[in-house]
Amino acid sequence: MTTIEIVIIILLLLILFYPKVIVDFARGLGEITREFKKNEKGSRKDEEPVLRLARELGIDVRGKTYSEILEEIRRKMKNHLDRQHIEYVG
Repeated sequence: MTTIEIVIIILLLLILFYPKVIVDFARGLGEITREFKKNEKGSRKDEEPVLRLARELGIDVRGKTYSEILEEIRRKMKNHLDRQHIEYVG
């Protein structure tokens, strides 16, 4: 017998003698998948305003990580505020 045949026989025995275990396992797997997708969508929603702000500031977001984009926004805002301060003082 090959390994694949042994695995198939074990799966068939599990299905015959422990169907509730299989159902519980599948249900748990579905819940994990659903939770993962929900969290993934949530993080995307959090990123959208930041990406919009970056584009409004003229920052090219292609190929950059989220933290790189945040750092570039911070730098641009700091430069802008520094210029405003110089104009106000000067």
